[in-house]
Amino acid sequence: MSKPPASRVALYIVGLKRVNPLKLQYLTYYCQAVHLARVGKPLFDDIIEAGIYGPFISGMYQEYKKFGFEPITPPLDAHTRVLHLSLEEMKTIDMVLAYYGDMSAIQLMNEAHHDGPWKEHYVAKKNIPIPIDTIRTFYTNVLTFT
Repeated sequence: MSKPPASRVALYIVGLKRVNPLKLQYLTYYCQAVHLARVGKPLFDDIIEAGIYGPFISGMYQEYKKFGFEPITPPLDAHTRVLHLSLEEMKTIDMVLAYYGDMSAIQLMNEAHHDGPWKEHYVAKKNIPIPIDTIRTFYTNVLTFT
């Protein structure tokens, strides 16, 4: 099975949690990080960039920016579009939501700003891609799973 795009991961999150676009960016980033640490391979291929507010996925930003700071309304066909996630992928997302899901966007931003991958690649007024290997190495060394 091929990897789902980040937008499909986002739809799964939006279907389970009331989130605004900023919080969705962080949760999707942490889904990628946790999946890399747990499984060793990316959850999705979309590029994650180091932006002023933290790690973000440009295509997702464009898709959800119309919601501003308001909660995202899931599309009517969201359930159908997430059927292509594997049980392993859903397990990762569920783990992230269980741990990070109740944090506010600001709490998640503070968390992400303290993490190595964003700090290593953030340059003011530039959106620098964060290499997947950097994310994998950092989170494999700091996360433990029981």
